[in-house]
Parts: sequence; structure tokens; C-alpha cells
Amino acid sequence: MRGIGIFAVVIGIALLCHPALANPGINVSIEVIDQITGGADLSAEYNVKVESITNVAEDVVLTIRSAESSELSTGEDPADISWFDWTSQSFSLAAGDTEEFPLYASLPAGVSEGDYRFVADGEATVPNMPWLPAEDSDSKEIVVVIEETIPEFSTIALPAVTILGLFLMMYRRKQ
Repeated sequence: MRGIGIFAVVIGIALLCHPALANPGINVSIEVIDQITGGADLSAEYNVKVESITNVAEDVVLTIRSAESSELSTGEDPADISWFDWTSQSFSLAAGDTEEFPLYASLPAGVSEGDYRFVADGEATVPNMPWLPAEDSDSKEIVVVIEETIPEFSTIALPAVTILGLFLMMYRRKQ
């Protein structure tokens, strides 16, 4: 009888630990390649990474969305979802693996200067345990600036040389 009790305790502990070992888990991160746009450059580029932090394979749905008002910092606006080349990716992620997806944003001409925030949401589930979802997200901004033109060499160099030449002429006349 005592052996059956010990066996039941061991089985109970194993059953409680099994779901903990199979809990889904992911890390979503956005790496900035080029987030500054403006003038003739109306594009931004990112790399979205999803990393498995568990020991089981998972089904992952990755979604790009506009930031909600609670996710915005002062002076930021939500990014327009139509700017992105994709808004959803579904894939299987093996235990401990990382998947990376390039993400491009093409802004329409005339977008006003400012910071526009977007969010990458990831949701993972273990195929045989869909009741145990795991979520993670990251957000970044697209910075739109007014293009500042850099004057050409001749527009700076010629007046500077002329002024130096005048100073030399004045110096020689004094001597």
C-alpha cells in the first residue's frame, strides 16, 4: 500500500512538471537597419527576430500593427499599417531556434515630419497544447525628418577663397 502511495506522488509530480517543461515561450525583437526617412528617401528597414526560449516546437503567428495610444511616447504617432511590405507571418519554430524576417516600410510622399511607432506581436502555441499560449512583443519607430540639403563645395569654397584673397591683398598693400 505504501508503494502505491509513493508511486502516486511521483506520477502526480511528473504530471505537474510536464506542462511546465512544455510551456511555450518566445522573444520578439526588432533590429533597426534604417529608421530615418525624409526627402527623397521614403523607406525604412528593420529585421524582426523571433527566438524560441523553450524546449518544444511551437507554432508562431507574428503580426505587425500600429501602436496603440497606451504604447506611444510623447510626440509619437501610430504608424500606418499600409506602409509595411507584410503584416503577418505564420511559421513553425523548433525548440531553441531563431527566425528572422526583413521588414520594409515604404512611406507615401508628403508624410509629415515626426516619429511613428509600430509593434511586432508574436503569439506561440505548442501544437498539442493550444491552451497554453505565449505572447511577446517589441516596438520601434520610423523617424521622418525634413531633408536638410548640404551645400555644394563650390558654394562654400569660392566665397571663402575670395575672402582670403581679399585679406591677402589688403595685407600686402599695408606693407
